[in-house]
Amino acid sequence: PVAHSQDVASMTLLNEATSDNIGPFELMAGGWCGGNHSYADDNTTRTAFTDKVIIKCNDKELTGDAVLNATDVRVYVWSYIYNPASAYQEDGKYLFSDTLCKEFSSYNICRNTINVEVTHTYMNKSSVTVNRYYGMQSMFKDEECTFTPEGEYIGWIPQAQVDRFTKTNYPNFHRFIEKSSTAYQSAHMFNEGLGTRGEVDASDVVFIGNSYGKSYHKVIGSKSRSKGDTDYWKGAYTWFVSPVADDEDLLCYCGYIRDKEAVYIDFKKAANRQITLPERFVGKDFAIYESSEGVSCKWSETQGTISAVANEAGSCVIVF
Repeated sequence: PVAHSQDVASMTLLNEATSDNIGPFELMAGGWCGGNHSYADDNTTRTAFTDKVIIKCNDKELTGDAVLNATDVRVYVWSYIYNPASAYQEDGKYLFSDTLCKEFSSYNICRNTINVEVTHTYMNKSSVTVNRYYGMQSMFKDEECTFTPEGEYIGWIPQAQVDRFTKTNYPNFHRFIEKSSTAYQSAHMFNEGLGTRGEVDASDVVFIGNSYGKSYHKVIGSKSRSKGDTDYWKGAYTWFVSPVADDEDLLCYCGYIRDKEAVYIDFKKAANRQITLPERFVGKDFAIYESSEGVSCKWSETQGTISAVANEAGSCVIVF
């Protein structure tokens, strides 16, 4: 992701991800598969392959190299993930006799946000147990701090102090934000499909931070999958350099949820604030997307300000 600019030479690099950002699976008696994972970490045997990619800019499919301006970019990817439990050797190479699932990923790139939708259709011949599936994860270059609204880490916590927490302790957690010296990255798992955490036991973790330079939403833990099963999750990755506000009371920043512009307000403690949004929001309709108990927001569409009140640390996400 780069800061928006008409001049490519003046663009600012915000992040480099050198590992998988969605998935992978870890199967009982099978190990890791999908994402960038090779079989048994041999660094040569791929555990998945991409079957087809379609890229559309302003609803027009690209059929070759092109340089163009687009306000809406969509990428569709069809992949197959092998069942690592079916591995066998032939002529000194590992092969697989079974496919775990077909994975369809859709990416909608709009300004500073990538909305992601992932669906799995399971094809495995025999039932398997998915020990872990992370779904939405992140690699954020040179991260220094993490903030988990409605999670354990409220406010900016130094990365070395960030670990993990459970569903029981933080049942409403759905988003984490990371900060470097130059930029921010938000990973918002929507509260639907696997994002409801219905396939994570109460005592299991829902967030893992500071692990091999990455952070994770965990959405499957020790659950069975059989041929014909399906699952899905949806979420939004957002990058920004300058938030609307980041002070002792709250963090406020802008992104997109699907095709609607969104404003995130994350209180670090109890506070009563007037937040002035960028001028483009003036006159627009307002709706609450999700909100913590004890947090309320009122919108003045003529003045472009939000009156936000929190009785304690919590969040409000609104869409326009």
